[in-house]
Amino acid sequence: MKPAIVLAFVILMTATAFAQKENDRLQQSCGNRDIKLDVHTTKPATDPNVEAGKSQVYVVEIAEPAFPFDARKITIRIGLDGKWVGAVKGTHTYMQVAVTSGEHHLCAERQSVQASLEREAAFISFTAEPDQRYYFRARFTEHSGVKLDPVNADEGRLLISSSRLTTSTPKR
Repeated sequence: MKPAIVLAFVILMTATAFAQKENDRLQQSCGNRDIKLDVHTTKPATDPNVEAGKSQVYVVEIAEPAFPFDARKITIRIGLDGKWVGAVKGTHTYMQVAVTSGEHHLCAERQSVQASLEREAAFISFTAEPDQRYYFRARFTEHSGVKLDPVNADEGRLLISSSRLTTSTPKR
């Protein structure tokens, strides 16, 4: 009986340590895994000015359908420096956030009701300079998961011009 109890204790401690390491691994960029976001889209009125002394970060989603007439709208949560700052949902949506100067860690992670699908994430770090704009493309493909790539300003402005702005709030 004692070996069974010891074995159960070891398995429980190992699982807890693994979960903590998994969360630590993502925390530098992503937010709390338990937080889910509701995403709404709007047509942006104008391109905002960059707040004085800060930088503007844009993330645009480009989703590739898994099959013809695939109408799914995959939600990709965007984390910055350990906190969720927004999400994009469906192709040609974007979110924006102002950041201070310095090094930042960006995360794009698929949001799903199925926990195993939330392991699909991409990461990138960048150094923001004052009064600059930074553009990133978040892509989801059925076979390779989530990708996050920087794009130059010309392509970033083009992608945003044909996209809808998202706003996100935590689900209750």
